[in-house]
Amino acid sequence: MSLRNKIRVIVVVLALLVAGLTYYTLREPCRYDPAKVSADLQGLQEPYRKVSIDYYGAEGGAIGIALTDAKGTEKKFLLPKSAAGRYDQILAGVQYVKEAGGVPVPDPEQSRRMLTDIVARYGDGGPDADRALLALRGHPVDRLRLWIRRKME
Repeated sequence: MSLRNKIRVIVVVLALLVAGLTYYTLREPCRYDPAKVSADLQGLQEPYRKVSIDYYGAEGGAIGIALTDAKGTEKKFLLPKSAAGRYDQILAGVQYVKEAGGVPVPDPEQSRRMLTDIVARYGDGGPDADRALLALRGHPVDRLRLWIRRKME
């Protein structure tokens, strides 16, 4: 094998490694266990007709999500940000920070992951959806989306 062919093989292998690493880094993983998701979310049917996302920066980064499923059923969720900077709680039945009557979801981790997946797949792609995804997952692709949005404005 000539030196030129060896260089070509090395370049191709490096390109494949970079492509694989980029795919692994930029894919949008959001895995959850459907059996552990709250009953409010389990009852909804895909595809969702409407997914409305509100990011409340003034209220410490709370996230409000309203879902309308394939049958027209609407459910609202609020994810307030804790003092530790995490989304440890989900309130079902409310979307806005100042709205009263939210019911805490028991064991919210899997429900939070499912809501994150829904926002990633069905969100409107607006600035609130980008900020919500960055806050919920902090994935490199979310940072890239927000950076591109800022550059486009």
